[in-house]
Amino acid sequence: EGRLLNKRREQNVERCFQQPSPRLGGPTPELLVVTCDGGMVQTRDGDPPWKSDKIGCVYDAIPLPDTAAASATHYRGARAKTKTYVATMRPWADLGRMLYAEAASRGILQARHVLFLSDGAEAIKDLRTGHFANASALIDWFHADEHLHDCGKAIFASDPDKAEAWAEDLGDHLWSGRLDQVIATIHDHSRQLGPPPQGASSSDPRLILHRNVHYFTVNQHEMDYPAARTQGWPIGSGVAESAVKLFGLRLKGSEKFW
Repeated sequence: EGRLLNKRREQNVERCFQQPSPRLGGPTPELLVVTCDGGMVQTRDGDPPWKSDKIGCVYDAIPLPDTAAASATHYRGARAKTKTYVATMRPWADLGRMLYAEAASRGILQARHVLFLSDGAEAIKDLRTGHFANASALIDWFHADEHLHDCGKAIFASDPDKAEAWAEDLGDHLWSGRLDQVIATIHDHSRQLGPPPQGASSSDPRLILHRNVHYFTVNQHEMDYPAARTQGWPIGSGVAESAVKLFGLRLKGSEKFW
């Protein structure tokens, strides 16, 4: 049965890429959101036994603009309506084809707006540019904010309160769209500490700041949170993370191997 389901899925994917304009049943989506993430499951073969499962989700939503929200805590944004999923333990490139086929069946070519929402991981960025280049792209707010807190801890390792206050201050800049100020501030601290030495550990403050200057610089065009709030779009990839947990409930457990 599993092989049969797999074959049907592959046929649907191939059919999608052979047919330029997939047919859509039902109303035109106002907003179609595409998101994905990865988890880990235990297998009987291979070394190491834990391997990555990749989960994609497509959902429709009604935009809910809110330009007055003072922070992410106060912002509601669009909420997911009908969610559909694809999943595989094959490479990200395979998930990309499956995810696009699912998005096509949900009306990606007819939707008024398409948003690709993710944590900004390199493999996912490659997937997006390969299959969803025409979609608006947004980095999950909470991942971006977590990066700011990592920087704060690296700069003020001996003063947690100061690290928290510093990260919250830069979070206000990020929330308001002042990304140049965010990058400049992290860059100044990075320059003061100096470049990371070759072979620096991942906990080295110099490496943390250096990497985050790069992170915010290369992703700045996908961090326009004021524009997202104006559109009423979601700003968090919690749907993708909950999808990983949803599949984990089926795939993980005592004596479960794949």
